[in-house]
Amino acid sequence: MDEVKSTKDAKGSMSFVFMDGIRCEFLDILESRTLYDLENYFRRYTKKARESVKVIVTDMNYTYPKLAESIFPNAIVVTDRFHIVNSVIRGFTRVRIRIMKSYAPSNMKYKALKRYWRLFLKPNEKLDFKKYSNYINIPGSQTENSVVEYLLDINEELREAYNQLQTVMSAVRYRDIARLETVLDGKDNGSEEMTKALNALVENRESVDNALRYEFSNGPMEGINNKIKVIKRVAYGFGCFTSFRVRIHLAFGLKKIA
Repeated sequence: MDEVKSTKDAKGSMSFVFMDGIRCEFLDILESRTLYDLENYFRRYTKKARESVKVIVTDMNYTYPKLAESIFPNAIVVTDRFHIVNSVIRGFTRVRIRIMKSYAPSNMKYKALKRYWRLFLKPNEKLDFKKYSNYINIPGSQTENSVVEYLLDINEELREAYNQLQTVMSAVRYRDIARLETVLDGKDNGSEEMTKALNALVENRESVDNALRYEFSNGPMEGINNKIKVIKRVAYGFGCFTSFRVRIHLAFGLKKIA
């Protein structure tokens, strides 16, 4: 389950899109993603059909777990791993930018924090610690690893946020629930931005843990969303949701329009 930007005449600004994750087949697009509208739509299916749904993969939208409880009683909810990591990256980025802006734009620390942000997002075990190079705004000859250490020495709060980020990324990469729990249980020890990001994971704790237990992901759904966006762009947009929906169904080769 996911959402995509809708048309101007639709009930909501975002349309609800869902697919069959096993066969990777597009199923339908709805003009609203409110819980009320989604429940009304899915109740058209028989109880037996709804009870046969075993897994729902989605982002951290609060609506979909509630939908699963009321409509798909036998389904487990899995939070997509990309959204788990992306949520924490956004929190870390806010910390970095706040600390960066505490210096004047002409300051070397400001420039370094702005220039080398990608190194923070690289898994720390993949940072090069052998090849020395000259880095702009950083004194001496450095490796990637020493550049990160130099930047983290600027501010202890930044270091704490970085450690939290790397722990979450590592836990997701190696599917280590115990490692993830270490950072979620100590979430209040860091910055306000990271605490907020980690709280979002805590609120979706069960589905986040399921993401590390199972192989399911929203990757195929994101691919379908990209195709829908291309359809909309090539047509220079759609003013009518009904026409937009029919065009999407035709593009995905469905023989019948639901």
